[in-house]
Formats: sequence, structure tokens, C-alpha cells
Amino acid sequence: MLHQEIIKDLKIFVDKIMKDEGISQYEYHIEGQTENGVNYGGEIVFFSVTPKTGEKKYDLVMKTSRRSEDMRKALGDGVLDIRETHVYSKVFPALRQLLTESNSEYKLENVAKTYLINTEYQHETMIMGDLRKEGYRLWNKRKPMNLEHIKTVLSYYGKYHASTMALRVRKPGIFQELTRDMESIYKHYLNDDQVRDLFRHYTEDAIKVLKEFGLDNIVEKLKDLPGNTLETLSQTVEVEDRVVITHGDCWINNLMFKYQTPESLEPLGVCFLDFQLSALGSPASDLSYYLYTSCDEDTITNQFDELLRYYFESLASTLRNLSLEPDQIFTFQMLREHWKKYAVIGLIMSSVVIKIQLTNKEEAPSFSGGGNAPDLLTSLKIGDIEDNDVYKSRIVAVYKNYAKTCL
Repeated sequence: MLHQEIIKDLKIFVDKIMKDEGISQYEYHIEGQTENGVNYGGEIVFFSVTPKTGEKKYDLVMKTSRRSEDMRKALGDGVLDIRETHVYSKVFPALRQLLTESNSEYKLENVAKTYLINTEYQHETMIMGDLRKEGYRLWNKRKPMNLEHIKTVLSYYGKYHASTMALRVRKPGIFQELTRDMESIYKHYLNDDQVRDLFRHYTEDAIKVLKEFGLDNIVEKLKDLPGNTLETLSQTVEVEDRVVITHGDCWINNLMFKYQTPESLEPLGVCFLDFQLSALGSPASDLSYYLYTSCDEDTITNQFDELLRYYFESLASTLRNLSLEPDQIFTFQMLREHWKKYAVIGLIMSSVVIKIQLTNKEEAPSFSGGGNAPDLLTSLKIGDIEDNDVYKSRIVAVYKNYAKTCL
């Protein structure tokens, strides 16, 4: 059930949007919210607005901060919402202006249209177009992506990353101002024992799987990882490696695919959702997070090199389209070096996300109840699941790839 404050805020925000649209008489209808296991960082509300004068119907999504004080405390008292509203209200407009000035073929079409951004403390909110009504669908989070969808995502990560590189090169002053406070969001949680315990729990589970499969050589090399997950996630990227503004939270539920028809299985494009973890950093953090949490065992084992090259070709072609020479900005060799330094980000996140993805509705954590912040974070600790064998085989494939490419 929606918090009454959220319903009150929604009405206020709808009034403002409709005023900006030049519409004075309308009706709005709340159509629902996300189910357990789909969104953890905030409340998502789907609603529609129908003008009484016959204009088009507006299908919208409200993403707003959780009103529970315990939940806010558990999530860093709005730090995630502040980061995301900064990206949508400051970073994206700067990128769009650069792309327009450069006559770029890429138009930042892989982020949702935003109708309203509210930064008021404890009421941080964004209202965007409902992508479902535009032919977009989520992938089934319990299944790894097929190659066609993986390549679609990598193509758009290449385009997006290249545009942020171009902003850094072409408008360094603006880039520096935009990213001044965009260090890793995990730094805000370094002194939070509950968050630290949560990441340690998942990483220890992954290490146990490696031991079960006799991968003692990898276990030995990563024996200190569970106790240092937050330090690793929040590590300061070397100055020369801070070349992009990352997406930051690259798992399946933060990607929606565009299709021609409801029955179509061929993706025409992808939209990136949830920039709460966006940061100034390396493309390898996004790539490792996405590839390690989205690929099946065969893909990550046998097609990794091809996929890394596919991403780079998209990045390089976008840079050229922006009249920049990849050899002077970011080479494939540099990407390889970044991967070796920063793919550990994806390794840690895979330990958490793969298990969460494989949970069914009954197993998925819920934030809908009461309780205090520690209880809420404890609810995120998932033990054995119905698809435990699938979890184990995917974890083994990811850790083997990391050992091969980074250790």
C-alpha cells in the first residue's frame, strides 16, 4: 500500500506537470507499483493523466524516495536520490547540448524523458514517461540475456560512455563542475556495519561455492575480498582513469528493451534506468557489472573477448562521429588495462545480484513492512534458493573469468 505522503506528493506534482503542459482540467489514476524484487532504492508508482479536453493521455512513472525513516537511514538518507536527480537534471542536459552541437547521430535516446524533478529533502522525486507504453519491456530477471540483447546493451554503453568522454575533452570546465561531487556512492557506507555485513555475506557465499568446486587457487587469491568489499567498491579510481560518467547499477532490472510489437523478441534499442550509483570513473566498472550479472556460463566463458571488442567498436565509432580520434582518447589496450584494475567491481556485484535475480517472488526481499533499518537490511540476506545450482554454475563461470583476465 502506498504511503499517504506519496499520494499527496503525486497530486501536487501532477498539478505542476499539467500546468507546464498548458492543461487545466484533467483526471489522474494510480495504476500500480512495482512488485517485490524489482526495485530496492525507492518507491515506483505507475499512473496516468487524462485531460478532459481530449488531448493525449499521459502515461507516467513516479520514482520517489521511501518515506520510512528507517528505510531512509538504511539507504543513506537520500544520498542515492540526490545522485540520480543530479544526473537527470544536470548531466543529461549537458550531454544533450554537446550532442546537438556536434550533430551527433547518437541523441542520448537510451534514457527516459523526464517531466519533473523534485529535490526537496525527504520528497526527492522524478516523474518520467512510462516506457512500457512506448513498446519497452523488462527482460526476465531470472534468465541470462541472449547474445542479441547483450550486444544491444553493449552498443549503447559504448555510445553513452563515448558521449561523456567527449564532454570531458570538449568542455573540461563543465565536466569538472558536473563531476566534482560524483565519487563512488559506496564511500557513504564505509562506516555502516550493516551494509558491510550484507556485502560480506554474499561474497562469502560465492567463495564457498568456489571451494565446493575445488577452485582453491582462486579462493586463495581472493581470500581477503569478503572483508574488504566496501573498500574495494569505494576505491578511488586513479586520476588518469576517470574518463567517463558511469551508469553505475547495470543489472537486468535497470534495462528496458524497445520492441516493434508486444510479441516481438528482437530488440530495437534499450533504455537505461536508475542512475543512483552513477559516478566519475572507469567504463570497466559498468562493463564488468553488466557482463558478470547478465551472461550465462557459456557466453562469459567463450565469447568474452568478442563482447569486449563489440563494446569498444561502438565507443570508438561514436567518438569518431563526434570528431574525436579514439587513439587519442581511449584505446582498446586502455580498456583491457581498465578491466584488469576495475572488473573487481563487477565481481563483487555479481556475488550479490545473481542470487537476487534468481529468486522467485516468494524468496525476494520485501521492504513493504515495518521494522528498523538493521532488520530491513537483514531481510536482504538471501540464503539457499530454489535455483541454487544455477546460481553456483554462474558464480563459478564469473569467478573463473575474473581469475583468467585479472589475476
